[in-house]
Amino acid sequence: MELIPSNLAEYTLESYIIRISSRSKIIYWIIILIIAGGIAVLPFIYVDVSVQTRGYFQSEIEKQKIFAPFQGKITYTNIRNGSKINKGDTLLVIDSESIKAQRRSIRKRILENESSISDLDQLKLIENPEMILAESSFRTDRYFIEYTNMLRLRSIKYQTYQRIKTEHDRNSILHEKELIPESEFEKSLFNSRLEEENLKQILVHHKTIWHADLMQRRNDANSLQAELESCDEELNNRVLVAPVNGEIIQSVDIQKGTLVGLNQMIAELSPEGDLVVQCFVNPADIGLVKTDQNVRIMVDALHHNEWGLLDAKIIEISDDMIIDESSNAYFRVRCKPEKTFLSLKNGVNADLKKGMSLNARIIVTRRSLFNLLFDKADKWFNPYIKKEV
Repeated sequence: MELIPSNLAEYTLESYIIRISSRSKIIYWIIILIIAGGIAVLPFIYVDVSVQTRGYFQSEIEKQKIFAPFQGKITYTNIRNGSKINKGDTLLVIDSESIKAQRRSIRKRILENESSISDLDQLKLIENPEMILAESSFRTDRYFIEYTNMLRLRSIKYQTYQRIKTEHDRNSILHEKELIPESEFEKSLFNSRLEEENLKQILVHHKTIWHADLMQRRNDANSLQAELESCDEELNNRVLVAPVNGEIIQSVDIQKGTLVGLNQMIAELSPEGDLVVQCFVNPADIGLVKTDQNVRIMVDALHHNEWGLLDAKIIEISDDMIIDESSNAYFRVRCKPEKTFLSLKNGVNADLKKGMSLNARIIVTRRSLFNLLFDKADKWFNPYIKKEV
């Protein structure tokens, strides 16, 4: 058995154990037990796993941008920064005198066309040339003149017909007595029948013209009605009304007499409505986010250590990815907060306002500390897991 030199004996394990007091041993074993106990309970301690994102408060209705529907001069404006408006209030009126003049002209043409159709409807009903229409039954001078011209022409033709018919009647008597040749009789018969047919054709010819004119007038009536409706629609569009209740924000300085361009943005309307939280979730995290999940919100303007957190629930997730002006991609997630204020411990309340920025923690699941520790270790030591750039 080899002996340890006396000068080295104090550095041996046996010497160190002898020097340790019983109290130190107790502390040592307590620490060991605490560590072992902590490891043992890791599978039974669950914590919330969340997705963190930025967002802000807004109305449940998106902001409405107000554009000038036409180019023109402003004749009335009710747009002022911060002014409260109600749905249906007139915000802006653009000069429409030219449209009103055009509408008056169309209305006049419609009335004239209706009068012409009324006259043509009664003219087409004439079957007997002897039928006489009174001047008072006509609504236009044009068709009364055409009617009187037809009667005058028929009167002239009738006189010619009567003369030829009288001559033919005389020739018929002479023909029966064989005092004129057959050819002369046939000639007078032909002339008599020709004039009779010409007399009938006067009314037929005029009715044909009137019928074609009536068809054209009815087509014109449809076209004029379409033009009138177009004018009415343009007049309505020149009067800009509020689509919802809300507040005017970011309006440009426009006054009565100001010229505006087509589709020029005039103001934004912040609608009234229930307050919601709008968050922007990274596409890499959206797979874990679902409706009705709980959300914990920290308002930037109200420190969470003093004012606490705000609870909310997800009510809507956009179906597709949205890319903003900076080419950042995200999914829009809307949450409904449980209340619209936060409170201090002394009872002081602070109302939440549209536009306040916030941090949101979307609770996606609950996992044990053991699983989280295992996942972390797996990421550290698993050579097949690569960090994507």
